[in-house]
Amino acid sequence: MAGQDNDQVAVLAWHKNKHRRVQDPDRQLREKESELEQIRVRRQQHEARIKAREQKGLVFDDEATTQAELRFRYSTLHQKFSDKLEGPSSLFLSIYAILRAQTDEHTRVCSLSYPEFLQSTSISDLIYTIERCNEFLDVVVQLSDKDEEAQYWNNAKLSIAGEIRERQHAPYSLLEPKVQQELRSMLKMSKLADVMDMQRMVALQLHYASADDDIDIDYWEEVEKKLPWFYAVVYVREKQDALIASGVPLEEPLLAKAGGEKLSEEDQKTAEAIAAADIDVEQRGSMEDPNAAFDRMVLRERAQETDTNNILEGGSFQTWQPGVAGVLTKPRYFSRIKTAHEWHKYNQMHYDMNNPPPKAIQGYRFLICYPNLPTGVKPAWRLEQDPSATQIDIATADTSNTVLIRFSAPSYKDVVFRIVRREWDATPRNGFKNLYENGILVLSFVFKRNRYRK
Repeated sequence: MAGQDNDQVAVLAWHKNKHRRVQDPDRQLREKESELEQIRVRRQQHEARIKAREQKGLVFDDEATTQAELRFRYSTLHQKFSDKLEGPSSLFLSIYAILRAQTDEHTRVCSLSYPEFLQSTSISDLIYTIERCNEFLDVVVQLSDKDEEAQYWNNAKLSIAGEIRERQHAPYSLLEPKVQQELRSMLKMSKLADVMDMQRMVALQLHYASADDDIDIDYWEEVEKKLPWFYAVVYVREKQDALIASGVPLEEPLLAKAGGEKLSEEDQKTAEAIAAADIDVEQRGSMEDPNAAFDRMVLRERAQETDTNNILEGGSFQTWQPGVAGVLTKPRYFSRIKTAHEWHKYNQMHYDMNNPPPKAIQGYRFLICYPNLPTGVKPAWRLEQDPSATQIDIATADTSNTVLIRFSAPSYKDVVFRIVRREWDATPRNGFKNLYENGILVLSFVFKRNRYRK
């Protein structure tokens, strides 16, 4: 992103963006076609529902699906909510007012920025709003001259569904709370073009991940999942901004408490269903058989690693465990060394891109499969001195430049690896991950960078 837009994506910068921006003059056209395709899909789904109802004898008469009947339902919906626009508005009425104000100069628009209003709205009100958006969307997608309005309601719905998912999944996010807040702040400033540029930048980061171990795949995939939500929020906010800039009358919002509310059982189930609606293949891994999920993860890791020397071998040890009878099971595991060229000042002086320096170890990634651990029991790992190491670091008096990392779990053999002894960078943004889920322990980290001194 160029010029003044640099600050808006600073939070996403990963050291240095080495890849030049790919010029794509047809990007906006493709984005528009994609949105129209979503509308066409919804129309096809509606037609399929109509056919299903006809087969069951549930269609009252043929006129219910005519354009005239649809327009009557459309005008009825508008009348239903236009009468409620006087006075402070809820989130839905604010969304509706943004649409209505484009053709009615007397309609007042909420003075609070849409992303802030969205974040300030309670879950129960978000659920109410998404249901009302669906009422309009189900009608306008069938009207031949309402494609733009269908696009608006679709983005409003996606923005609310994304907000619900954010709140449901935030405690489990790989992103630090500070980074999540910085990303949220971008929703107030970014333009649609910025979001599309960001999408291209993230795609480039993931594309080059196998060639540059400095790039943390987990982090960028987490960001990538948020981009459709980003687009939908910014789409609605830009409509609001344009109206405010044109001088439409404003009103103060009526805010419901966004946190600490007690949801009904029905609302809680609805929120969970919305939050899970767009879970992707990676997230569905938590519902897979642990061994199948492990195989899939290993295939992905091997596809990223072109140098077989970077596959780290470990040893297994059968240690006595109180109360455990019989032979212990050896867990399945995969481990990878993260390497990269270091371009500190010394290497910049003595090497170039045609004659790069030797790759240096940057960190490690371990996958250990424990498919049969009881619920509530988690594996553990710890660092130990390496008894076979004989080298001495004179500067620090350390007796070893390597250590052992031991993975342990009840009823399983210990698995031990020898790794470089350096200080870890334990920040999630820089790739640290320590997670046990669905029978698989993932430990991934990089070392803190050493600055070269003359």
